[in-house]
Amino acid sequence: MRYPKFQKSLLIMVIISQIFVSSASALSQAQHDVFHTGTPGIPYFNIDEGDVCSGGNNGTDTATTVNGVAGSTWTSGEQPPYYLENYVTNILKDVAKRLNVPEANAVTQEHVLALVAWTYAEGGNIANSGAYNIWNTGLLSRPDLVDGRTNASGVQSFMSFDAGVEANAISLTQSNQNRIGKIVTQPTSTAAQVMHTIAYYDETTGDKAWAWGPDSNSPSAVLQFNHTTYVNSLLNTLASTQKDYANRASVVLGPGEKNTHHVDPTKLVFKSTVDTGGAVVAGAGTAGVSGGCPASSGGLSPECKTAVGNARILCAAKVYDTVSYLEVGAAGHQGGAAWHQTCQTVGPSCILDCSGLVNIAIYDVYGADLKDNTTSERTDTTNLKPVQFSDLKPGDLIQPNSGHVEIVDHIVNDTIFTFGSHSANRPQPDQVGPAQFKNDGGNLYLRYIGKGATAS
Repeated sequence: MRYPKFQKSLLIMVIISQIFVSSASALSQAQHDVFHTGTPGIPYFNIDEGDVCSGGNNGTDTATTVNGVAGSTWTSGEQPPYYLENYVTNILKDVAKRLNVPEANAVTQEHVLALVAWTYAEGGNIANSGAYNIWNTGLLSRPDLVDGRTNASGVQSFMSFDAGVEANAISLTQSNQNRIGKIVTQPTSTAAQVMHTIAYYDETTGDKAWAWGPDSNSPSAVLQFNHTTYVNSLLNTLASTQKDYANRASVVLGPGEKNTHHVDPTKLVFKSTVDTGGAVVAGAGTAGVSGGCPASSGGLSPECKTAVGNARILCAAKVYDTVSYLEVGAAGHQGGAAWHQTCQTVGPSCILDCSGLVNIAIYDVYGADLKDNTTSERTDTTNLKPVQFSDLKPGDLIQPNSGHVEIVDHIVNDTIFTFGSHSANRPQPDQVGPAQFKNDGGNLYLRYIGKGATAS
């Protein structure tokens, strides 16, 4: 049913003050107003170089030379108009230089896709006046890169395209965020793996959280965002960016630009992972997608054209990635045939909640008319049976709590990548899409065993 609520909507997060104090930094009035009134168009998170709540641990700039000169600014040779794809490409080149790895390791379609999507999750220069500051980052160790201006919420601007490249490369390679620099210089890492690494900072010793925001119970305080909250926001933005890459990657950056101008998409080096017919297609080096089914991570999702058994439930669900979330009886609980009468053309006018998506996907594959919600799923022994984490397969179900259910896509170590209907609080097309969860004792795993199923 309803996706768990985490403080407030992910889309009205507010950036943190650039002033470090010995305790939690206070929010400005403008920040407070943005967070509590839900001002549209500011969907970003932020963290400075250091831990805001621990007295300003600004990290360490570990690179001794850039382009051969200590403390120098990146020299790209780029000419305006500056646009997002060439900006993140230059950041990746600078990161590779700073970490002394081949440039080709960093500049891959997966990494460029991830950084473009991250920009849209954070907001930055596409949503505010922080010129060349795509991730709302702070940089106190290199004031020469900052032009001194901040917007109403405290987001700073960088002096130029090249200064912004340098500032962001420092941010990704500094001592408490260097997990990000490392993952984007691994040549085979996927876009989803980059997103996971950004969110799960504590998997790298000494690293700090990137995403912070106000505590709704104490507006003058700040808190770290839950891993799942942040990574699911990133994964949903990644999925929508896969479909809209040409438009998003071509957005112009710089002073006064807020997602208003674009360069000709033919300038882009990398291509959209969506073909001209709107179906997501697979390809070497692209963010994994197969047979019209958007993948949650790399090439690890089942191949939908040849899927068998309950993996087809997952593939059937992915057809509905553009529908809207709404928690009502008509959102997939009235029977498959009746629901399809209300949704003859798949799109935002169709509605499904989390268990409704499961019901309709099972109906589409097996013709079984389940009308379950997350509560009845737990007792529906005719159609569902509990399974262990070690036995999970694509098309199985995970209930991370008694009020939500997702469909398993694939598993990497103890991380379960899923597809589901999440929340009405997200913008379209992100109300239905990929997510991920950690294996823990609170999860319930279920497998469909009803009409037509061959799984046991």
